[in-house]
Amino acid sequence: MRHAPRMGGPLQTNKRPLQIKTRAFLANLAIFSEMAPAELDRIAAATVPMYFAKGQSIVQCGDACTGFHLVVYGQVKLAFTSSQGVEKVLEIIRPGQSFGEALVSITKLALACHARDRAEVRQDVRRLSRRV
Repeated sequence: MRHAPRMGGPLQTNKRPLQIKTRAFLANLAIFSEMAPAELDRIAAATVPMYFAKGQSIVQCGDACTGFHLVVYGQVKLAFTSSQGVEKVLEIIRPGQSFGEALVSITKLALACHARDRAEVRQDVRRLSRRV
């Protein structure tokens, strides 16, 4: 199976990323709407912002699942390559949507995630996935 070339880690740029208030962002999402302020603070503090350029690899097929990912802005394409070498898009993840929460028990991913445009993704390495 062929893999798209890895384009490095999160985007390194001199452009200042959009600034968001993580706790307020989380509080406005349905998945977190019932949580107490202290719990939202704990989750917000545990997230790591990652910035990606258009087309940049976020997760590649065969990578270990590192936890819950939440799209702040931009779009993320979840896809896999068939045995015939054809890319199959499973879903496009938009701002406020997440991916990875159902996959944390899987040791190696069978899909790849790429930024469809400039994107910010917040990641909580496994801790958030256990709570939600």
